Amino acid sequence: MRRRMSAGCSCLLLIFAVMIMGIFGMFVWDESRGEEEMAKSTGEAVRQYYKADGAGEEFVAFVDRIFQEADWMDDPEEWKRQVTRELKSKGQVEPEGVSAKIPIQEGKVLLVELHTDLEERTFSVKTWKVLTEEEQREEKRMEVWDGSLFGLE
Repeated sequence: MRRRMSAGCSCLLLIFAVMIMGIFGMFVWDESRGEEEMAKSTGEAVRQYYKADGAGEEFVAFVDRIFQEADWMDDPEEWKRQVTRELKSKGQVEPEGVSAKIPIQEGKVLLVELHTDLEERTFSVKTWKVLTEEEQREEKRMEVWDGSLFGLE
């Protein structure tokens, strides 16, 4: 004796299959939407980094121009004063060199540090890296007390 499937049973199987396919379609659509948003935010982050990188290149070109323009001076002390004065207008001058922090996006900066040798009238790139807010705070942190009385030891 053979039994035949009724029309109601095949209709239920068809409805069940369509529902399963619809659910999987929604999962795929949601995942692709998330990937699209991630791709857009990654693209924006890359665009902002390269914009900051270009500003860093402009900073290095500025320092190079200062060194080249002041090169005509024969007096080394006057040359150092001229170069230092010009560098202070664009970045932070330190004993070892000059640096600039170029904002990339919220919470991140591009740190460009140049080592300047004013005796030899040369400079070189010391640091070129992205710093997060946490890394910036670590750079600014205060010295820890070593336990000596008033730090006199």
